[in-house]
Amino acid sequence: MVSLANITKIYNDGTRRELRVLDGLDLELGSGESVAVMGRSGSGKTTLMNIIGLLDTPSSGTYSLDGKNCADMSESRQAATRCRFVGMLLQDFALIEHDTALNNVMLPLFFSRSSFREMKKTALRAMDRVGVEHLSSQRVATLSGGEKQRVALARALVVSPKLLVADEPTGALDYATGVQIMGLLREINDQGVTLILVTHDSTVASACKKVVTLKDGKLYDYKDS
Repeated sequence: MVSLANITKIYNDGTRRELRVLDGLDLELGSGESVAVMGRSGSGKTTLMNIIGLLDTPSSGTYSLDGKNCADMSESRQAATRCRFVGMLLQDFALIEHDTALNNVMLPLFFSRSSFREMKKTALRAMDRVGVEHLSSQRVATLSGGEKQRVALARALVVSPKLLVADEPTGALDYATGVQIMGLLREINDQGVTLILVTHDSTVASACKKVVTLKDGKLYDYKDS
């Protein structure tokens, strides 16, 4: 499902301020598997997440998603592949505060050829899946942190992704709400969606079947880091 081989990411390449964030990184993850990526702040976790989520490209190396070589794709092909295969759940929710929850969830569907009526039905199903269908007409600004995260999760799931990438999904939530969100992520993974979870919290990481640590630009088994 996910295959990264010898991935390198360099900023300010060739200058005196060159910064090598990822350095020969490898990762293999099969369909329906789950992995938590841990590491200190500044270790490159977000850079790795953005490459896997097709929001950024590596400086070198190969990245295959569902058998497709993504590293050399054009931006338009990356965007199309991301909309078909990848759901992104971000720590700060990345929702449009002045708009309704329903419109936020529908947003990824505007890249499809579905009618507005069909997009609305699909979005409401995704919201029902995570328990927020009743909030569809509310503006995001009026929602609690936990409700916003559920809406963001519904938006990530609305395209029926094969891969879900979650960046610190409980970082902005209280403990009880975080437990609920992690329960939902485990359910989604159990239903066959591949899960990559980026976190600094070992308790959150334990929800995944495998835990690795990002250190010096490479991934290590958690016990060996």
